[in-house]
Amino acid sequence: MTITNNPSRDEYTATAGQVVFNYTFKIFNGDELNVYVTPAGQTPNDNSDLTTDYVVDPATVGDEDGGFITFNTPLSAGDAVSIVSGIPYDRTVDYQQNGDFLPVTVNNDNDRQVAQIKQVLELARKAVVFGQASQGTSGLTSEAPVAKQFIRWKDDLSGFENVPLSELPSDVVPADAIPYVFNSVADLILSDLDSGFYAITSGYYSAGDGGGAMYLIVPAQAADGFGDHTLSNGNVAVLQDEGRINARHYGAGVSSIVDQIQNFNAMIEKANSIGETGAGAGVAGVTIFIPDGVYNLPNGTTEIINRDNIQIVGESSSGSVISGNLGTLFTWGDGVSIVIGGGLKNLKLRYDNTVSASAVCVKMDKASRFVFEDLQLKYAPKLLEMGVDSVRFASSINVVNVYGTCANIGVPLFDLVSGAGFDFSQGSIFVEDVVVPSGTDPHDAVSGRSFISATSESWDTVKISNVTTNRFWRSVNVVCNTGVNISNWFFSNYVSDYNGDSGFRFQGLGGNANNYFFDNCWLVATDGASIDMLAATGLVSGFRFRGCKIFINGNNGAKFNGVAIDDVTIDGCQFSGQGRLSTGDSVIMVDNNNWKVINCTLGIDGQPSTGYIAQARYGIQVGVNCSNYIIEGNTADGTLSGYALPTHTSGGKDRRVRANTKIDGSDPEYFSMVASAPPPTGVNEFNYSGVNLEIYARGGTVVNAQINGVTVRSGADFNLSVPPGASWSMVYSVAPVVVRQFRD
Repeated sequence: MTITNNPSRDEYTATAGQVVFNYTFKIFNGDELNVYVTPAGQTPNDNSDLTTDYVVDPATVGDEDGGFITFNTPLSAGDAVSIVSGIPYDRTVDYQQNGDFLPVTVNNDNDRQVAQIKQVLELARKAVVFGQASQGTSGLTSEAPVAKQFIRWKDDLSGFENVPLSELPSDVVPADAIPYVFNSVADLILSDLDSGFYAITSGYYSAGDGGGAMYLIVPAQAADGFGDHTLSNGNVAVLQDEGRINARHYGAGVSSIVDQIQNFNAMIEKANSIGETGAGAGVAGVTIFIPDGVYNLPNGTTEIINRDNIQIVGESSSGSVISGNLGTLFTWGDGVSIVIGGGLKNLKLRYDNTVSASAVCVKMDKASRFVFEDLQLKYAPKLLEMGVDSVRFASSINVVNVYGTCANIGVPLFDLVSGAGFDFSQGSIFVEDVVVPSGTDPHDAVSGRSFISATSESWDTVKISNVTTNRFWRSVNVVCNTGVNISNWFFSNYVSDYNGDSGFRFQGLGGNANNYFFDNCWLVATDGASIDMLAATGLVSGFRFRGCKIFINGNNGAKFNGVAIDDVTIDGCQFSGQGRLSTGDSVIMVDNNNWKVINCTLGIDGQPSTGYIAQARYGIQVGVNCSNYIIEGNTADGTLSGYALPTHTSGGKDRRVRANTKIDGSDPEYFSMVASAPPPTGVNEFNYSGVNLEIYARGGTVVNAQINGVTVRSGADFNLSVPPGASWSMVYSVAPVVVRQFRD
């Protein structure tokens, strides 16, 4: 009998469901195998030696070619299976004097010894050994193990010795392979490390505080004392966080530090030093990372961000809290070169209700492509001030998912000074500490507190969608001065509730403003008009209000006043609760040319909306000599005066008023605001409208009243019905009081 020279181990990679595996070496008992199974993708571990999860085929035990085992549970594809000989290192045969000397006993005895030798050989193959040609390598010694120390050859090569980290010179092991470890930055500063070494801190102020970082030791140079530190020997530990600056590595984020301005200034300075400019979107940029914690910046920062694509990003919008009170938190752009890219993300910007009106979260000076994303606000002052003038402009700002409250101070939340491109989607912001008025109580939002404002320089293109605001003084405030162009503003699904003075306020003072669209918006102004436009000079045209709901106004729902306003459309809008503070106001008041009110619902009397019940006196009040307008397809409820649509104070030209009905389906009444004087005696007036003009004459002494030169009435207290396009006149000695009424 012989024993094969097969290795004393077999290795397999299992297929899905496999249970049978061969071993190719001899064992003498069924318990003389060590079986290891490493699940696919995991690291091998000798603790995985199995003892009960398989069965050794008893018929093949003792066979010099081996046998097989069967697992109780099928294996998974990719599992690593190792079957290793595990014969005990003992001798079970004991030959007796004059006893039997049988071949089978002798062979098994010798085979067992050979098998044990093969096991030792297998272990030796997995050990680090000297080559066969090496000499003088016997009798080597090694010291007892010491935790966290290195092993190196002794000088006389008689064995190995333990060496602490500090005794490994850079000429033996490169400095970048042996970082020195310190508990804190203070401990690091006390050291005298040589240039070229690396150091690691376990924390900034103390181990485990989240401020641990790696540093490279360099010769003496400038150090800010927050990210880079001067050591006791004059060398400098330079923080290694290229591309991602962690605020904790600069000692920030500890709430007990009253003012962390210098920490943040140091981070911005570092970002500027490693950032680029002039390449725009091609620059990877630098991230200033703000872990969860409280960061106090009561006076903001003074270092200006002047490199492309530098972003300040928090760990979470609820946990990464930056607290301010005065000054400007962050400024992008120095007004000299254009800074492209940047952003503020995943942060909570927190102020208190004593915040200064001069405080600003972010200023942009000749900067573009900025992103505000996933922010929470608490008592926020001015959130964004964009641009300085027509040269130092800002552009392309995107605001997404911004929620919270702002302080009740007299500045706009978004101040569009000079530039182009502002897009705000998804958000909800209201002014804190503003009491919602009831009845006739005044709204107490501070004058000047607007959601978005453009009042000095040109700004082109604003998009607001899926945003809710409330309790502002004026939600949207635009002042268009001479030489200024503020155009292309688009609002969709914009809810602007509980404003004081107005929802949308526009004042034209000689500049140009074109293309304003409000689609499916909700506008409320408890103390004024939801839509309030005034423009005596300039070019103001193309204003569209479609599908909007105009509720609860101190006076008018919509007011358009000024000859410079041109091309206004109010289409499919619903008006309710106008005249909260006055019974003499109209749902819509118009004193300009070229406009239309179509398919609207006007003056739904007494309908409660957002807590109020209010009622306008008139439906549409049309100013003196307004021309080229359409009032068509509207439905009106009876206003206080009983006259819903419209009121004409005198006759303009090119008017179309038709197909309007009351809520009960009857014809509407058209009535002038007040009784007026008749035309001069004997002088013709013309009905330029498309409907009949009803003339009610009361009192006076009328000799005759004519339609198209034909006398039809005389005396006192009579009515005339003047067809479209006809003329009418009166000859009187005492002028009557005349009321003009248009009727379909």
